[in-house]
Amino acid sequence: LQEHIDKICYACLGNDFPGVGKCWTHRFTEKHSKHLKTSWSALLNSKFGCAVNENTNKAWFDLLEGVLDQYDIAEDCIHAVDKIGILPQSGEGE
Repeated sequence: LQEHIDKICYACLGNDFPGVGKCWTHRFTEKHSKHLKTSWSALLNSKFGCAVNENTNKAWFDLLEGVLDQYDIAEDCIHAVDKIGILPQSGEGE
């Protein structure tokens, strides 16, 4: 956690940032302990699977088509549209 925070701070504040300091992670967890908890993770695919259906798939591509038309964006200029978990092939995946 400390390494990630240092990277974020370096990116925002530049190389002059000295780092968050010793025991930062411990102090952070103590300060925010009532808001932090442990939990089991679940595969994201199961979460996406519940959200993707014929209606949301159609709504996404209608929205995408509207934006492409509104801003005159060619279809070959869009990248990673499938990264949201919806594919033009009716949401079917491997």
